[in-house]
Formats: sequence, C-alpha cells, structure tokens
Amino acid sequence: MSRLKKIIKKVLNLIFSTNAIYSKNNFNDLLKNNLFKLLDVGATGGMDENWAEISDFCHYFTFDPDPRSKILSNFAKHTNYNIGLWSKKDLISFNLAKYPQASSIYKFNNENLSLFLNHECHQTVKTIKIHVNSIDNVFNGEKVDFIKLDAEGADLEILKGAENTIVKTCLGIQIEVSFINRHINAPYFSEIDDYLRKLGFSLFSIEPEKWIRKNNTFSITTNPQLIWGNAIYLLSKEKLINVLSNLPKSEAETIYLKYIISLLIYNFHDYAMEICETFNKLNILSDQICINSKKIILNSLPKSFAYLLKLVFSIILFSSCLLLFFAFSKIRKSCLNYLKKSLINLSKSILNVCRYGVNNSSITG
Repeated sequence: MSRLKKIIKKVLNLIFSTNAIYSKNNFNDLLKNNLFKLLDVGATGGMDENWAEISDFCHYFTFDPDPRSKILSNFAKHTNYNIGLWSKKDLISFNLAKYPQASSIYKFNNENLSLFLNHECHQTVKTIKIHVNSIDNVFNGEKVDFIKLDAEGADLEILKGAENTIVKTCLGIQIEVSFINRHINAPYFSEIDDYLRKLGFSLFSIEPEKWIRKNNTFSITTNPQLIWGNAIYLLSKEKLINVLSNLPKSEAETIYLKYIISLLIYNFHDYAMEICETFNKLNILSDQICINSKKIILNSLPKSFAYLLKLVFSIILFSSCLLLFFAFSKIRKSCLNYLKKSLINLSKSILNVCRYGVNNSSITG
C-alpha cells in the first residue's frame, strides 16, 4: 500500500509540476547545508503539489491540532507539531468541523454559511481544548523562509505571534483571506492586507474561491460570490534589496536564491527575471549567481504545447479514475478535486497561449 501511495504521489507531481525548478547543478551546492524552511499551518492533507519540486532540499514544518489530521510528506526533512498556533501560548477551544480542513478556533457563522450549498462541511461536530503557541515562541529566532497559513479565521492572530520571525527572515507568505463573515469575529482580507503591507510585503496574487448559493441556480455564465481566497504575499523588492545589502555575500546569495525559488513555485516568471536583472545591476551578488538564476528562470518556463498536452492527459486520467472508482467515496472526492484543478489549469493556460484576457499586458489584447 505504501509503495502504491508513493507511485500515485509521483504521478501527481509529474502532472501538476511545471518544468523542474530544481537540479543538482542549480541548487545542490548552495542549499545542501541550508535547507529551504517551509512552514505549513493547517497542514491537513499535506502541502500543495507546487512545492513538491523542491522537496529534496526543503525542511517542512507542519502544525495541525486536529486529532483526525493525516499529514503526508516526502520532503527531505519533516518536523510536525500537534499543536495549534495563535498570538501567544494558551489553552483554547477548537471547533472540529465535519470537513477536517474547515476546523477552526473561531465559531462558525452559521447564519451566513447556511446560504450556500456546501454549508454542511462547516458544521461543528465537536469542540475540544487544544494547546496553542506562537511562531515566535516555537522557533525562537530560527529562520523561516516561507509561511503557508490556512487557519480558518485565526490567520491574523497567528501573524501577530510571528512578527519577529517574519520581519527577520521570511521571504513570502501564502495566507487564507475572507471576504465574507464565515467565522464570528474573524478578520477580513482588508485587515490582513494592511498588516502585511506594514511589514514590507506586497500582494502578488489571490486564488479566489467562489460559492454557489443553496438555491442551486447556476449556469456556465453564472458569477458566484467571492467568499475567500489564498493570497500570496512577497517581501517587496525594496525590502529585499535592503536586507541583502547588509549581509555577507555568501548569505545574501543563499537568501536571493530562495526568493527566486519562491517566485518560480507560484509561476511569477516575469517578476523573477526583473529581480534577477535588478540585482545584476546592483552588484550585490556574484556575476555567476545572476547568470545561473537567469538560466533557472528560463528553464522553469514550460513549453506551451507540451504543458497543454499534459493537462489534457490529466483530465482523461482523472475522468477515467472517477468512473472506475465511483463507488469509493474517498477516491471519488480526490479524483473530483484533481479533475477540477486540471480543468482550471487548462482554461488558464489556453487564455495565456491566446494572449488575451487578464494575463495580457494590454486589457484589450
């Protein structure tokens, strides 16, 4: 069974990864003794597939207080904490939801959630007491390169308890943000955005999640309400320049490389090239690092036809698996999730290939 899971994992990584970001020639010498430190808060189900490409040189830290959680990992090093995170050390109530990934420290706003089709996922099945601590307390000055937060409303409090760590070492943050009141007294997107901007981070992208209302009235043209999204923030260029300018060259080069990796994980290819060209002019890093990072960026760009072909293959694969294993609810749900992801990626890719729409520098195409 474990061997089968590994094979499935490799297939998924092959399907959802872009061209390899990592190769021994690119990163091994610099990062073999300085692993990329990735912190995942709310880690039920494991890390997103886009991070799998750097698993060979990544120390993966996970936090999830839900006793039902199962965290899968194939990272070079994995440290798990079965505690919750908050702005301080404490013992607080934790609401276990019917859908484990929806469990939250905050109580659900059932009045608002009941308006939507998937409201049953957010029903509280049990409330337990959990130990919580802050990121600053847990890491105590240890460097963290990137933070992924999915804490169902508790994200801002966790950020407040991580401020020293973020200001000192963090290069980027993926965080869940809400646009409606899903949890009683939980903060909205605007509060999180304001907080992170004050710390020197810039919003680069939001992966939106929209919900259909319970009346189930929709068609191919329906535009459902924006409910929440995964927002990706990056340390601003100005802040990065300031940080690296005051470090020894070897340390600055390692941090710079980790920053480029973070950009490529989220396919910010054009900005990665801009950063590369900026540092090449500033003369902060060695010429060889700038040359190598430019090659890495160009090599990470997938060939359009091959990538589209891979997405079409993934749609056929997951559709077939869905039909074959329809009777098995867990497999069926997984296949549906991956099929949805493949279809979304395909639609985005077609828009990019056509060079029309929001991804083109000209609104009119």
